[in-house]
Amino acid sequence: MKKLLFILFFIPLIASGTDYYVSTTGDDVTGDGSIGTPWKSWQMGFNSIMKGDVLYIRGGTYTDYLGIYGSSYYGVRISGSSIHDGTASEPITVMNYPGEEPILDGTLMTQHGGHFGINLEGCDYWYLKGLIVANFTEFFSDHYHYAGGISGEATHTTLDQCVVHDCGNGFTFNASSDYVYYLNCDSYQNYDHIDGGGYANGFNGNIYIGNHLSFEGCRAWTNSDDGFDMYESAGTYNRGGYITINNCWSWDNGQMGGEIGDGAGFKLGDAWELMKESGVQRIITNCLSFNNHGVGIDESMDAANDGTIVDINVYNNTCYNNGRNFNFGLRAIHSGIVNLTNNISYHYNNPLYLYADNIRAEAHLIQTTNSWQVAIMSNADFLTVNSAGVDGARQANGDLPDLDFLKPANGSDIIDAGTDVGISFSGDAPDLGAYEFGSITSYIPTVTTTVITDITTTTATGGGNVTNDGGEFVSERGICWSTSPNPTTSNHHESAGTGEGIFIAYLTGLESGLTYYVRAYAVNAKGISYGSNVIFTASATPPVMGPTHFVTNGAGGIHYKVKSNGKFVKSK
Repeated sequence: MKKLLFILFFIPLIASGTDYYVSTTGDDVTGDGSIGTPWKSWQMGFNSIMKGDVLYIRGGTYTDYLGIYGSSYYGVRISGSSIHDGTASEPITVMNYPGEEPILDGTLMTQHGGHFGINLEGCDYWYLKGLIVANFTEFFSDHYHYAGGISGEATHTTLDQCVVHDCGNGFTFNASSDYVYYLNCDSYQNYDHIDGGGYANGFNGNIYIGNHLSFEGCRAWTNSDDGFDMYESAGTYNRGGYITINNCWSWDNGQMGGEIGDGAGFKLGDAWELMKESGVQRIITNCLSFNNHGVGIDESMDAANDGTIVDINVYNNTCYNNGRNFNFGLRAIHSGIVNLTNNISYHYNNPLYLYADNIRAEAHLIQTTNSWQVAIMSNADFLTVNSAGVDGARQANGDLPDLDFLKPANGSDIIDAGTDVGISFSGDAPDLGAYEFGSITSYIPTVTTTVITDITTTTATGGGNVTNDGGEFVSERGICWSTSPNPTTSNHHESAGTGEGIFIAYLTGLESGLTYYVRAYAVNAKGISYGSNVIFTASATPPVMGPTHFVTNGAGGIHYKVKSNGKFVKSK
C-alpha cells in the first residue's frame, strides 16, 4: 500500500457567526433573516451575511432575481469587498437547509443579455453547499452574451454538492480565481444553441499563472460541448496555473438539444499557449470518461500538433467507448512532458491517438504500463460494462454512486499490472484504470496550506489545515519553506502539533527581499503529504516594532518571543 498525492483545498468548519434563513414564504422587506421571519430572495440572503455567518436556504423553487447589472442579468451577484469576504477560520457559508433542496430557477429570466445564476466576483473564503441552479439559458441572438449557472472570479472558495443543469453553461470560475475547490458537484444538460453547442460545458477552468483549481468527485454529462473544459487557458492573458482533477466522471458530452460541440470528456487546456511554471500543472487521476462524442481525455494541441508547454500527469484513468479515448501530440516542439501511466483505453479504434510524426516522442510522451502496452482486454476484465446508475443519487455523504461499472473483475490481467505513481493501492502493485480491486483502508493525510501573513524582513506566519487524517493518526504536521518550489521537510521546516484541524506555524531566518515557497505537511503511518505551494516575498525594509511581546503556537505548545528587530526566538 503506497502514498497518495493530491491537493485538497479549503473545506471549512461551520463557522461561529450568526445563522440566517431564506424561504419561499419569506419577505425581504419585513423579514429579519431569522428562522421565524426569513428573507425571500437569495440575493437578500447573500448580500446580508458576513464572515462567520451561515445562510440556510430552505427547500423549494426560487424565481426572485437581482436583475440587471451592467449588460447582464443575475439571479445572485456578489462583488467582493471586506464586508463580503470570509477568512480561513470564519468563512461565509451558504448551504441548503438539511434534508431540503433549494433551486434557483431562471425560467422567468427572458431579457436580452447574459443570464447567470450565481456570480461571485472578487470574493474570498466562501463555502457553497447543496445549492441547485437551473434554467439560466440563452435568450438572445448573438454570441456576445453568455449564460451560466455558477460563475465568477473568487479565491479560497469551495463548492460542495452543488448542481447546475439546463443552463447556457455550467460552473465557471476563471482568470484570477485561485484555490477554488469543487467537491462532489454535478453539471448536466447545459446547452449553447447560439454557437452550435460549442460553449456549454459542465465545468470550465481557465486561470492565470500561479493560481489553482481542484475537482474531486464531480460528474459532468450530456452537455452540448465538453464535460470538463480547461481550454482557453491562453498565454495571451498569462494563463496557466495548476489544475487537479481526481475521481471524476464525464460522459455523453458533445450532443445535447440537437447541438453538437467538441464532446470531450476532459479537455486539459491550450497546451501550446499555457505559461510554463514550476512543477506539474495538469494532473488527472482516477477518472472515468466514457461514451463522449469526442475525446475521452484530450491534451488540446495547437493546429500544428506541436505538443504541450506544461507538464501533465495522466494516472490511473479509464476511457471507454469515446469517439477517441486519449488524444496527445507526439511532436515535442515545446518543453512539456506528458506522463501516461496505468491508464485503461477500452472499446476503441485506436487506444491512444498520437498526432504528427515521432519527433522526440520518447522525451515528450512517457508511456508506462498502460492497457495498450501490457494487457489484452475484454468485457470479462470488468464486473460490468453497463453504465446504468451513473447519473443516480449520490451516497449519503455526497460521494459518487458505488457501482460495478468498469471495476476490475477477479482474475483480470489489469490487477497488479501497474506502476507505483504515489496513489494508494492494494495488492502487490497498482491496478490499471480508475479502480483498485480490493479495499484500501488507509492512506496518507490530506492537508492544505494557508496564506502567509505578518511578513517582515526575517519572519512570517503560516500554517495549514489537515482536512483528513487518512484513517491513521497524524503524528506530525507543520510547514516547510525554501527559495525553490515544492519544499519538503528536508528544507527549513517548523512542526506544529499533531492530529486533524487548522494549525499555525512560524517562519524564521528569512532573508530580506527573497521570494519563498511554503507548503504545509502532515505525517501518518502511511507517509507524508504536502499542500500546495504558497509564494511570498520577505519584506525589503525592517518593520517598525513595538516592545517585545509573546505569541503562542497553540497547536504545538511552542512559545515565541518577538524581539524589536522582528525576529522570532523560542522562549524558555
